[in-house]
Amino acid sequence: MPTAKSMMDSVGLLHAVAGNDLPTTRDWTLRAADLILRLTVDYDSIEPETLLRIQKTRGKRPPDEALKIKLGQAVEIDTSWDM
Repeated sequence: MPTAKSMMDSVGLLHAVAGNDLPTTRDWTLRAADLILRLTVDYDSIEPETLLRIQKTRGKRPPDEALKIKLGQAVEIDTSWDM
């Protein structure tokens, strides 16, 4: 990881943060993150609806609307509206 950081001057980390038993350092992790995404699945309709929300972007206000994502053999993203 140090080599990748020196090449790109950045680090990406995907970490699942939902759950009932949260570590004591979770607040620090969320404050330190430059970008926080939340993936939710709604099972109320005939076909499950998967939404990706941007909850935090450092230096910018995150969009109010979620991205609709279709998961299957491939991933499709609804691009009918522009961020």
